[in-house]
Amino acid sequence: MKFNKESIEGRATQLRNRLTKEKSILVILDDIWGRLDLVEVGIPFGDDHKGCKLVVTSRDLNVLNCEMNIQKAFRIDVLHQEDSWKLFEKMAGDIVHEFNIKPIAVEVARCCAELPLLIVTVAKALRKKRSLRLEGCLKPIGEI
Repeated sequence: MKFNKESIEGRATQLRNRLTKEKSILVILDDIWGRLDLVEVGIPFGDDHKGCKLVVTSRDLNVLNCEMNIQKAFRIDVLHQEDSWKLFEKMAGDIVHEFNIKPIAVEVARCCAELPLLIVTVAKALRKKRSLRLEGCLKPIGEI
């Protein structure tokens, strides 16, 4: 969807109009760090549009329970090392299998093991980088 309005209110109206045209629609809000006013951003919920289902993710359960007043919270555990590598491999592409890059890529994936969002971000950013640049990523990631 392309927004042609510049104001927050204009974009919220556009989004609300688009979402309410659908009989059923799933909206995913990923990595929310604080309260988000759904009315202000144009996301219908509750009786406004019963066909609009909302999934909200956050690293902070208090954001979901207290600030967003969600109906049900699910805790998702961290990725295991094998799953972390599979995700990293999928996002980075074939470059991770090159002889001089694979050991470093495996270590980068291991350092990101608990944070799927970080795995995806790092893997995509490093998709076409050389091993020298991958090695430089290990220290900053390890400090997170």
